[in-house]
Amino acid sequence: MVMGIILSVVIGFYSFVTITRNSTWKDEYSFWTDTSRKSPDSAFIHRAFGGVLFNRGNIDEALKEFLLSIKLNPNDAIAHTGLAAALNRNGVLDKAVEHYNIALQLKPTHWEAHYGLGVTYINLGRVDEGIAQLEACLRLKPEFADAHKSICLAYVSKGMLDQAIEHCQTGVKLAPNDADAHYKLALAYKTGGLVNNAINEYESALRLIPIAAAHNNLGMLYDSVGMSDKAIEHYQAAIRLQPNDAKAYNNLGIVYAKMGLIDNAVQCLENAVKIDPNDQGFRRNLERVYAMRNLRH
Repeated sequence: MVMGIILSVVIGFYSFVTITRNSTWKDEYSFWTDTSRKSPDSAFIHRAFGGVLFNRGNIDEALKEFLLSIKLNPNDAIAHTGLAAALNRNGVLDKAVEHYNIALQLKPTHWEAHYGLGVTYINLGRVDEGIAQLEACLRLKPEFADAHKSICLAYVSKGMLDQAIEHCQTGVKLAPNDADAHYKLALAYKTGGLVNNAINEYESALRLIPIAAAHNNLGMLYDSVGMSDKAIEHYQAAIRLQPNDAKAYNNLGIVYAKMGLIDNAVQCLENAVKIDPNDQGFRRNLERVYAMRNLRH
């Protein structure tokens, strides 16, 4: 069972008006910078500029714009949701909850606020409340793939694997080219002991976006069903992507040892210990293969 979940809120901010730009504005950021300077008392403009800053990763600046927007118009649910998302991104989760709830008091059908509040509750360890909010989001926006992915992980953490798999499968159907959706479905399958299904989803995800940790997980799955060559292939891929991946070296060394390739095992496990000398498991594995090598001489 997955013991903990760390989810990051990603909320899209959409334009509410059509804007025709001319050559004066090179991009959206330049446009809203210029517009906010010319209209400092417009709550809408500060809110929109906050969304642009948030999407650019300028979270502290986004916070200032959302706060200005709320000061000018305290009853704007979207501004409160934007502020909550920025607070969440900065790890100020209790204040994020406060502003998501204000947004929902102002606009109970605001699905983005339900989503953000659900994820924030899960980040706080309040998983049941998080699930309730994500379910509310999906009643309003059933085609929102991110909510299906988030609620999938919440259900995995509770051991409710049928529900987790159902939501992750929906997330994949809605976003078939989203590697993260495939990764989350693979996790749900793996946790439920559906090894072949998990392998298929990891393979699908890796075709979209190769990630070292996923190659490592897939290697372990192949090893668990006795497919050592495939396990080695994925551990090596993990190491190519992340040369200091001590876990991949450790796992690769274990497979080599089981295959009787002791010198290869020693080399891999020595690398694992060199990268992470404080991991006692790596050290014990290295001691075992040293002993196996000594027995052969």
